[in-house]
Amino acid sequence: MIIHHFVIHNIKKDQKDKKVVVTKRPHEINPQQKEDDFFEKLLSVYYKKSNPSYGVFDSNAISFPYQNFVKDYLDTKITFLNFSTKAVDHFVSKIKKEFNATGGFFLVLHYTNQRTPYIAIILLNNKYNFDIDETALEIVERATLDIEKIDVANIVNLTKWKGKGSPYLTFTKGRKEISDYFIDFIGCTDRTDSKHFSQNLKRAINDYLIKEQYSDDDKVALKMKVHGYLKEQNRKQKDVKLNELAEELFPGDSDKFTTHITQEEYGISSSFKGDLSVFRDYQYIYYNSKDLNFRFHRSLLTNESITYNKKLRSITINNLQQSVIDQIEQIDGDTNVRVNKE
Repeated sequence: MIIHHFVIHNIKKDQKDKKVVVTKRPHEINPQQKEDDFFEKLLSVYYKKSNPSYGVFDSNAISFPYQNFVKDYLDTKITFLNFSTKAVDHFVSKIKKEFNATGGFFLVLHYTNQRTPYIAIILLNNKYNFDIDETALEIVERATLDIEKIDVANIVNLTKWKGKGSPYLTFTKGRKEISDYFIDFIGCTDRTDSKHFSQNLKRAINDYLIKEQYSDDDKVALKMKVHGYLKEQNRKQKDVKLNELAEELFPGDSDKFTTHITQEEYGISSSFKGDLSVFRDYQYIYYNSKDLNFRFHRSLLTNESITYNKKLRSITINNLQQSVIDQIEQIDGDTNVRVNKE
């Protein structure tokens, strides 16, 4: 990770009070190793715990000028510090109107991660913890930065934005009273492209199954669970939720899978309407009893390798491989087994 520019401003506003006091840092911070370590941890929390959503800038750049601030900075019409002050002033104009809005530390960052450049705005607050004063040896209450809870954040993937490709904005929705004014500040159109997110989810799942070297049987079982979950959500007319899916696949041990599928490279919103047709090839027919086990992919029904007779409640396997035929032929001598050789 390379931090190119970084600045922090401070916004003080209490809930149920429209008065806002802003302290603007007069110059940028010169990033050192501690800033690198801090932001690596912060971004890890953001993607893993904040359940970010994806979208694009609204086409009305006059009503939603934040995108113009970013563009002017990238076009070197304004400095990074100017960009950050324009952004914080615009944000303050939004929260002044919000009775329940609060302030916080307004972090503005231009960085590159894995060769991709980003612009990020993250709002953090303090939390109060108990500690022991090492000199007085007494209990004290200290304010520390709460980086485990990110309710207000936005990251722009500059490569995707410039290329006009897949959704380039990622943002936290947080609580509704927060999400509305923050999304308005960004000027973000929440992209709810069912097929797009479903395809990205499928790619992430397939990559994970390969990376973790699951056996063929385990891959099939997990794919069937994915299809079952999406089918049930569609039946209930509910969205796919990544945290629910992770828990469905790996009950009580979903962290590794969640970390994988919430990576920015996959660009999957935390909640979206699933397109079941994308996962059609995740369907298998499976049966297991004491004397009979079988499993086959749905494609064998469509290509007529297996035919199904609803009236007779039977399936017929066509074009058997020679190895299976040989096994059947070997039991021909058993008087209790009838083999039709016609």
